[in-house]
Amino acid sequence: MKKFAALLTALALALSLAACGPQNPAPAASSTPPVSSSQSNPAPQQPETPSVYMDIPQEYRSWDENGKNINFERLTTAENGIVAALRYEPAQIGVDIMKKGGNAVDAAVATALALTVSMPQMCGVAGGGFMTFYNAETKETIFLSFRETAPMFQTAELWVQDNEGNVIGEHNMYGGLSVGVPGEVAGLYRALEEYGTMEWKDIIQPSIDLAREGYLVTPELYQWIEYAYATMTSNAQLSEIYLDENGMVKPVNSVIKNEYMAKALETIRDKGPDGFYKGAMADAMIKAVQSAGGVMTQADLDGYQPWEEPAVSGTYRGYTIASSASPSSGGTFIVETLNILENLPVYDFDTIEYWHQLAEVQKMVWADRGQYMGDTRFVDVPIDGIISKEYAKTLADKVDMTKTQDFSYGNPWDYETESQNTTSFSVADKAGNMVSITHTINGVWGSRVYVDDYGFFMNNQLGDFVVGSGFSNSVEPGKCPLSSMSPTVVLDPDGKPFMTCGAPGGIFIYPGVCQVILNAIDHKMNIHDALNTPRIAAMGPAIRYDVEMRPEMLEQLEALGHTSLSEYPISMPTGIMYMPDGTLQGSAELTGTMGAEFSDGVAVGY
Repeated sequence: MKKFAALLTALALALSLAACGPQNPAPAASSTPPVSSSQSNPAPQQPETPSVYMDIPQEYRSWDENGKNINFERLTTAENGIVAALRYEPAQIGVDIMKKGGNAVDAAVATALALTVSMPQMCGVAGGGFMTFYNAETKETIFLSFRETAPMFQTAELWVQDNEGNVIGEHNMYGGLSVGVPGEVAGLYRALEEYGTMEWKDIIQPSIDLAREGYLVTPELYQWIEYAYATMTSNAQLSEIYLDENGMVKPVNSVIKNEYMAKALETIRDKGPDGFYKGAMADAMIKAVQSAGGVMTQADLDGYQPWEEPAVSGTYRGYTIASSASPSSGGTFIVETLNILENLPVYDFDTIEYWHQLAEVQKMVWADRGQYMGDTRFVDVPIDGIISKEYAKTLADKVDMTKTQDFSYGNPWDYETESQNTTSFSVADKAGNMVSITHTINGVWGSRVYVDDYGFFMNNQLGDFVVGSGFSNSVEPGKCPLSSMSPTVVLDPDGKPFMTCGAPGGIFIYPGVCQVILNAIDHKMNIHDALNTPRIAAMGPAIRYDVEMRPEMLEQLEALGHTSLSEYPISMPTGIMYMPDGTLQGSAELTGTMGAEFSDGVAVGY
């Protein structure tokens, strides 16, 4: 069970759970005033479930008849296909698409769109993300980036700093100057056009119906609405959508209907990306951003294009790992971590040797990330050197099992060759097609800039840039901020599909996903255990650990010199694994966010 401290640290995680780059602090008290004590606990569930587009079956509900947050069985086995996501409705919508004959990409795009409706605090049509897709027919892995970009008039100087280097007014995190040019709609449309089989109108229609007919308030969603209560009361439309007739957060098991979002999605259904990037909706976004102090223009929206790059690929003990490329650091540093560990002993899971060795390796990788990574379209990054097996050997030699050490960044340039964030979900089918998408509006409820009459928030993705000029990850017009999002697929030593996984969690994404892979390969865990065992993230001297870490293990780590230890949720992964008998197993992180002990994450199959 979570400790009270975990509830407090979850507030700090609020922005980074959906985020993709550098760690973001929780909003200052002045940004989100505390709510009244009457809002401190979810109201009891209504006696009967009201009418919604899609009811959540009892076996997938994270609450009981009294509205109390409860756990449920998340491990799912299926023969034909599975969608693992952090809410039931999007997962079921994805499965329904596959039942109708759609492929894994069709299902993934439908799931992503449904998540923008039912998890508006984490993702949205005004956000962006990454997709990694393994095509079982061609044996190719595709990486598609639809990450947000900086507007053409955005510069580092627009974020005015005080004498201590803090951005005055937190304008890099809230308001118009935190908003990047959205990529979600363009990216999902391109994914469907190039790799799907179904029509856009048929893929998007379930999300329109979900927005119009409604979805249920879960204990987790209740907490996130309560967290942004001041924002919800500041706008009549937001109050209409998220609050009850008394101006209070709608209780668990009540319905949220967003007719404004339904109409926005209908426009996107009928006009495709042009319905979002041009016309009345584009005008409304520009007005909202500029009224909040931002500089985004129609030219920025006109110029946005998603793009493909080769996935970052490596091997680990014969398994092939393919994950996110630039502007994400995720795939690169998953591969670097695994390369180093491949040179070291495999210790039993949850022993002091296991945690100490992993922490030391993570610290070396963290140092390289901070020094080198940025958008490779703007800065030179020695990616081939970072993921070099030879470079990894030099780092592995530095690990001392008797003590902790401080590590500076290495020199991967010597190994360079001439070639060159959030909710997350996974889709896999019987044929071996695997899709992992991680998408986000960055901070929870994004920039807090709401687009009137269209039912969604703008992202605050520019908060993933560092503050100031001259860094690899400094803001520049048209540049993508650094990300840690790591949608990943894994093939077994025979080249057959083995696993797909991904996670939200900001800078903790790639360490979390990497440990899921280690759990599955080195420790032979099933997918549920691989997703739900203790995890750590070591960043320099600081080590974050999630709530399941044993106290005696923490004492032993401190004895080795790991003195900066703190409890902190690491990530919320979902994943799907192929079993030897040809069936699929899927699951999701069971630990909730904010005040919710258990998450809404599910795996739905058929």
